[in-house]
Amino acid sequence: MDYTIEQVNSTIEKASVIFSPNSYMGRKLAILKNLRDQMASEDYSLSSAQVNFLGNLMEAFSEEEMEKAQSWSEKWNTDEKIRLRGDIISK
Repeated sequence: MDYTIEQVNSTIEKASVIFSPNSYMGRKLAILKNLRDQMASEDYSLSSAQVNFLGNLMEAFSEEEMEKAQSWSEKWNTDEKIRLRGDIISK
């Protein structure tokens, strides 16, 4: 599927609220921003591999995936039992 800059911008805006820049998904978001900047450049077009990767990133940041991440984030922040289990597992 071909994505427009507007679609990519919308995805970036939504994902920026959910994901920390230093997280795994935050780093993927940084790559998505870079690809968006390259799409906007008149002097540069994306290669076929970059277009494929853009598609993969857009799927990773789909509405459904971002809803799952938001739900998990809210659950983590409000459920002390889950945080305690996470702390125990991490040790």
